[in-house]
Amino acid sequence: MIKRRKFLQASALVFGFNVAGSLVNLSCSQAAELKIPYQVFSEPDAQDLARLGEGLATGAEKAGVAHFIDQQLQRDGQADCLLMIRYLGVAPPFSNFYQAGLNAAQAASLKNFSKPIVQLSDSEIESFISNMASDALEGWQGPPASFFYFVLRADAVDVVYGTEPGFAKLGVPYMAHIKPTTAW
Repeated sequence: MIKRRKFLQASALVFGFNVAGSLVNLSCSQAAELKIPYQVFSEPDAQDLARLGEGLATGAEKAGVAHFIDQQLQRDGQADCLLMIRYLGVAPPFSNFYQAGLNAAQAASLKNFSKPIVQLSDSEIESFISNMASDALEGWQGPPASFFYFVLRADAVDVVYGTEPGFAKLGVPYMAHIKPTTAW
């Protein structure tokens, strides 16, 4: 069995995405750039997910965090699913966890800021995420806010920094056991 961290470090995060009925290998950032349709999330939910991911790890939206999570949820409960939630004792289907977290986040955004997540300013998303991390969001009804924060942050960080270019951004030597053949 391949380990999540080892795979992320040794890969360019290239996955099969459904494009017009055909399976095409793309990185998550390419899928985001090409606006590949989501298979699990609705477009508004994916936009919320991307906005939250960006607030948690700068660059996550462009790196395709919503496409990464959406693509991995298609492997829901399988041994090759790379989402952090798989390792935390949550029973599949994991899509239920993400959907409940997104629903709770949207309700809390509307209650606390009177606008949807995608319309939050940078300072508002920072406040929102800080309150989410400490379970201090009014109107949150779903999985514990701090747990949703932890899981989503791990996924966002993996997409932004779990590759060779991500390591370079951090100034950390990239020492993968098997170097990927292409960059993403």
